[in-house]
Amino acid sequence: MCKVEQSLEKFHNCKSFPLGKAYTCKVCAKLKSISWNAENKARKALAGKKHYEENKEAYIKRAVEANWQGKNREKTNLRAKQHRESNPGENRARVAQRRAMKIKATPPWADLEQIQRIYVLCAKVSERTGVLHHVDHIIPLKGKNVCGLHVEKNLRIIPAKMNLEKSNKYPTGY
Repeated sequence: MCKVEQSLEKFHNCKSFPLGKAYTCKVCAKLKSISWNAENKARKALAGKKHYEENKEAYIKRAVEANWQGKNREKTNLRAKQHRESNPGENRARVAQRRAMKIKATPPWADLEQIQRIYVLCAKVSERTGVLHHVDHIIPLKGKNVCGLHVEKNLRIIPAKMNLEKSNKYPTGY
């Protein structure tokens, strides 16, 4: 389509063609596919819906059979629970990361490994001192007047009581 001579790596594999490669390059094939899909959106949706309705039981059966977790729900839940209990720092880091991502507070340059280390350290501090500690966002992720980022420089370990008293407020003096 583009009439540009390119290496064979730029073409999709296709056993039905003599060279084992498609006649159009990957870029042109993608553009052609996007164009066709845009022009035939309603037709494609209708065909997909019709096929699903005709084969609904097979779709459901295949999804359940292919899904190991679906087959072994109790075993999966037990393993997940054991992992959460034996790795409380990792679990807290994951939960906080999910919350932060929900509100798009984690920039691409954030050091996720360092953030996880802070949460693991917090769990160890709580265990050693016997006092529950939280990882606090100095500048809240979703404050009234200011919103911070979920980055290592915005995190600190403080006693849970202090964190709960602070709530979602940005203390002045920083």
